[in-house]
Amino acid sequence: PSAGQSADITIVPPYEGQAQVVVATDRILSVQNFSVSEQGTNVTLPVTDEWGEGAYVMVSVYTERDPILRAKPRRAVGVTHIPVDMGERTFELTLNAPEIARPVGEQVVEVEFDGGPREPVFLTLAAVDEGILSLTKFKSPDPVSYYYGKKALGVEMYDDYGRLLDPNMGLPAEVRSGG
Repeated sequence: PSAGQSADITIVPPYEGQAQVVVATDRILSVQNFSVSEQGTNVTLPVTDEWGEGAYVMVSVYTERDPILRAKPRRAVGVTHIPVDMGERTFELTLNAPEIARPVGEQVVEVEFDGGPREPVFLTLAAVDEGILSLTKFKSPDPVSYYYGKKALGVEMYDDYGRLLDPNMGLPAEVRSGG
C-alpha cells in the first residue's frame, strides 16, 4: 500500500482472547485493542506518512486466567513487516554521455529523469571505471534499496509472562494467632 491507503491484516490466533495490535517503526505509531475469536479476524490499518518505507505490525493475543481450566494466562505474539510503495518518491535516470571520456578535461552529460517529483532536485554525478571496480568485485549500491529498503524493527517488547505464578500450586496459608 501507499501512504493514504490502508493495509489489511488477518490475525489467526491459536486461541480466542484479547488482541493488541501495535504498528511501529523506530517508535510506536499506533495501538489498538479488541477481542478476537479462535477463527481469527481481519483488521484494517490506515497507512500514514509516519510509516515511511514500511512499518512492523506486532500482534499479541492474551487469554484470561481460568482457575480450573487454565491456571496461568497464555499469550501468543506475531510480527510482520508491511512495506510501503515508494514509487512516488523514486524515478529513473537516463544519462546521455559520449562513449569515451578523456582524463583532465570537461565532459558534458545530459541527465533526464522519468517520474518522481517535479521540483528542484540536487544531483551528484560520479564517473567510475567499471573495469577497476570489477577487479575488486565491488558491487555498486542500489540507492533505492538503501534508502527505502526494509529497516530493522526499532522497538523492543518485554513482558513478565514467564514469571507469572500458578495460583493453584500454593498451599493454603495458616493463620497464626495468639497472645
